[in-house]
Amino acid sequence: VGTTLALPLQAGLQDPYSGNAIATAGIPVTFKATGNLGSFSNPTVNTDASGIASTSYTLPAKPGTYTITASSPGYASAVFTVTATLSGPVAIVISSGNQQNGPVASPLAAPLQVKVKDSKGYGVPGVSVSFNDGGAGGSLSPPTAKTDLSGFATTSYTTGTKTGTIHISASVSGLPSVTFRETAVAGIPASLAIHSGNNQTVAAGSMTHQMLQVLIEDSY
Repeated sequence: VGTTLALPLQAGLQDPYSGNAIATAGIPVTFKATGNLGSFSNPTVNTDASGIASTSYTLPAKPGTYTITASSPGYASAVFTVTATLSGPVAIVISSGNQQNGPVASPLAAPLQVKVKDSKGYGVPGVSVSFNDGGAGGSLSPPTAKTDLSGFATTSYTTGTKTGTIHISASVSGLPSVTFRETAVAGIPASLAIHSGNNQTVAAGSMTHQMLQVLIEDSY
């Protein structure tokens, strides 16, 4: 994308019956791309002594396949097909799913998603992205995902049985990794127990010396 094709586009005059070249100079040939995207070194060129018109073409910034038509009054048109491809991945960024809170041993509400970009910011498809929670005890489904046609890779995360901040890295070979920061909080109450203040002896009508405290814990 955004680069000039290595070879110029050349259209030559041709006899429709014999297929032989028509060596006529000075015939104007106009080159036009799909949606007028991209640019030509010269969109209208006269044929040379060999009956050939030549121009260079710079691809659009957006990836895709483009049709270029070379036309001249009185002649059938010639059609070129060119393809603008993405460059290699240069960066990985967090797209969604960062900074979530969720109970222990439970899936986070939203998936974790990253985007792998090329030098122009377009998503690069087919790139393997590895996710890792650094031994926090959770599970990733899947731990390795390939980017889709738009450059996004997605995984789901289920927290472990410990509360606290979880750092989940997403990495692509050869690129700096990015890190999701999620928080695992306690689950639903599972037990109630006396914590302190039991078995005190106080005078009638007096306040206890210690507060009466109970401890509520989840199943972990």
